Amino acid sequence: MPAETMRVRAFKPPVLVPLFVGAAIAGAALPLLIGHHFWQRPIDRDDTSLCERFKFPSGTWTHSECKAALADMRRQHELLLLH
Repeated sequence: MPAETMRVRAFKPPVLVPLFVGAAIAGAALPLLIGHHFWQRPIDRDDTSLCERFKFPSGTWTHSECKAALADMRRQHELLLLH
């Protein structure tokens, strides 16, 4: 087969459709994955300062429990907003 015929067959729509679908899915997921990191950092700082304000020193078990409780309250609040 001539090289031109092989190139044309390689780029027919059935081959390109999965490629475009995969690129679209990756393009949609990437901002979500990257975005999570950027909005999580300020929340973590706020949780840390709030727990320290209520006398739960950083690095202690009570501080970890305080942050876990705040995260749980935030999740429950988000669920309430969805319904």
